[in-house]
Amino acid sequence: MSLIAKNSLLLTVAKFFSIAIYAVFGMVLARQVDTTENGVYSLMATFLFFGGMISSFGIPLVITREVARAKELTAKYYADGILAVIVGSFIATVVLGCYLFFEQYMREQFVEWHFVLFAITMTVVFADAIGSVCDALFQAHERMAKPAVVEILTGLLRAGLAVIAIYTLPQHLRVLGVLVGFCIGSLLRACIMRSLMEKNLLNGEVVSAKLRDAFSLIKSSGFIAVFRMLRMLRNRLDILLIGVLFVSMVEGVAADADVARAIYAQAVRVAIIFHTITIAFNTALFPRMAQQTGDSKDVSAVRETYSRAVRWQGFWAIPLAAVVFLYADNISNFFGADYLNGSPENGVLGTTGQMLQVLLIAVLFDCIGGPIGFVMLGYKDTERKAPMIGGVIATSSLALNLLLIPVYGILGAAMASAITAFVEFMIKVVVVAKHLGSPWPIFVRLLPYVGITAVSGGAIFVAGLEDYAIWGALLAGTIYILLCAVLKQLDPVVVKVGGERLSLFKSN
Repeated sequence: MSLIAKNSLLLTVAKFFSIAIYAVFGMVLARQVDTTENGVYSLMATFLFFGGMISSFGIPLVITREVARAKELTAKYYADGILAVIVGSFIATVVLGCYLFFEQYMREQFVEWHFVLFAITMTVVFADAIGSVCDALFQAHERMAKPAVVEILTGLLRAGLAVIAIYTLPQHLRVLGVLVGFCIGSLLRACIMRSLMEKNLLNGEVVSAKLRDAFSLIKSSGFIAVFRMLRMLRNRLDILLIGVLFVSMVEGVAADADVARAIYAQAVRVAIIFHTITIAFNTALFPRMAQQTGDSKDVSAVRETYSRAVRWQGFWAIPLAAVVFLYADNISNFFGADYLNGSPENGVLGTTGQMLQVLLIAVLFDCIGGPIGFVMLGYKDTERKAPMIGGVIATSSLALNLLLIPVYGILGAAMASAITAFVEFMIKVVVVAKHLGSPWPIFVRLLPYVGITAVSGGAIFVAGLEDYAIWGALLAGTIYILLCAVLKQLDPVVVKVGGERLSLFKSN
């Protein structure tokens, strides 16, 4: 197995396993707390997302790229990176704390308890930021096995503690217990990763961190950071706007913001499974892409890696999205009646299933466009365009949410995400085409997966399994793999007869 394939598999297994645990946990939480409490949890989860982006400030990507090109700089980037994310965590705490105060001011409701939850949430952000620096260095060295194992084990611990909290604590303390469980798991992961880092990569080398160097690292990540931070507004701006302003404007109904946020956020949690697989794969890909774009002018090598990456994303994302689309209501039903039927008494007129079906459009563009973004960040000239691109994406998201939420409610938020994802995809395609030429021949190679998915999905209806999600998914998945094999569409997953190893990319 090639190194990229091995690392991709390790990260994908770790991330998917962790997300699978949280998916089960999310179903448990939704059924064990009311929608208002779930809405509060969704807000804190959003803070986790934003806090992680602000605290890291694009630093892990820069560390991975630079150390992949010069591994003797490992100790320096380790010291500077740790100090830099500490500074970033402080900034994140201030910014998000101000937002929480603003939201409660706008809703004319100050809940001191929410600030306690916020403090625990930001501790998780701090611990995860420390771990992200260590992860970046292991990725630069293309040694992902140990970080993957740590992620799986601490993910199990987090979920286990969260489930214990749900079933042992009074309802009003369950969100607190869940966040404390997350905090314990994150702090333990940070400690373990630092220990592994020092033992496996530093070899006794110690470099003192300096604030000046830490800020220099933050500055060097500026283009990437601004892009990622603006782009993250597209991913979570909808949840924030639902809570602050617009639910009450939907058809003149005084809707409950926390209930609306809960129903919408459950759809987002399912969609995150796609993003997790994509991120794991692209993270494993990035060190190799950094080498190819930094050390060589051979466009063919970059284009080959890019082409295989896009095909791999299409291979798994297209059929999975189709199955989730078909069984969206079944998935919503797992969470409870409010998520399946909406909550009209609170003025929330959409369902989790409806949100999920629309969000899947955004998911597909994000999955297929993910490798394009990493190509863009590999070239200096396109990297410098990243803040402008991020600004366009964030502005589009804000404008569409402002336009659509007052008219369509939480469904409008999902529609805004889908349209913005398409805009982002097209922009990245145009920018990267300068270096790699037209990408459309690559995307045309995804059409067989669309056709095979259609045939596989049709088999569900022929068999009468449209109401049986598990059996329908198994049938469609089996037919999909068989047809891909018969039609020789299993590249980039090359299957070698006799149980030989799988390969996503050609070994160098």
